[in-house]
Amino acid sequence: RPALERAAAELMITAGRGGASARRPAWEAGDDGALGVLDPVDRLREAVLHLRHAGDGAAATALIVERRGVAALRGAGGEVECLAASADGADRELRAIRAEIAARGGRVAEALDLLDGRVQGFDPVEAAQLAFRAGDVVGACRELAELAERPDAELAARASAALVEAELLRGNAARAQQLAQGAFGRAPTSDGARARLHLALAAVDEHAGRVSAARISLARAASACKTDGATAALVEARRAGCLAREGRLSEATAALETAERAVREIAATGVADEIRRCRALVLARQALEDFTALQV
Repeated sequence: RPALERAAAELMITAGRGGASARRPAWEAGDDGALGVLDPVDRLREAVLHLRHAGDGAAATALIVERRGVAALRGAGGEVECLAASADGADRELRAIRAEIAARGGRVAEALDLLDGRVQGFDPVEAAQLAFRAGDVVGACRELAELAERPDAELAARASAALVEAELLRGNAARAQQLAQGAFGRAPTSDGARARLHLALAAVDEHAGRVSAARISLARAASACKTDGATAALVEARRAGCLAREGRLSEATAALETAERAVREIAATGVADEIRRCRALVLARQALEDFTALQV
């Protein structure tokens, strides 16, 4: 039986033309037939269960870690979290996955509990941002400043971008401006890190009232994050806020619709909150214009 269970797990993961990380229509099913139309999280769950029935818990854990990106799909986080929680509770990487899912869902306290002792496999920048959201503002900024000095250009860029936005929230606009300008000294190679830096610079410009400059930075961020739905949605939401401040409400509404489409299949509570914030700005500007028109 163990051999058959392992074969079934392999079938769930690899058979057919589609991959386990993306949905595909029924007419693209390969020789796996009906298995090809299963959602990625269904394939992962069944494969993990087959491996556990085969007595290979280590392989099941390794598969969850390998396919952790599936948890970012809307509605999949709970399934992956249950799989991770039902395995060995002492496994560091599984605890990191559970923390990622909790953080993505806005469960900050739970994520920090799971990260007690800085669990291996969790992004240190995201850990610092969690601490900031939990109220440890000084400690989080100190941690981000240390990460921004690391020799790893990608890590330093993401930490610098997060620190810029944290300083803006603290009211230190001058410090944020200085950090944003200095962050481009070590240009990162990844599109995601570059997009985050341009987003941070746009936030500084918007805070200072330089709306046109902010939109230019957002356009650069958009060109660097075409494959990252969550970041692309964040860019479009903030672009909508800039357009609203300029009175271009129809364009702002269109940008918000684009942002919502980008995260339709992604579980990203933070991005959804930002979209709601920017929509509130658009609605407030629309109400102001309507009121002004009534006074004329």
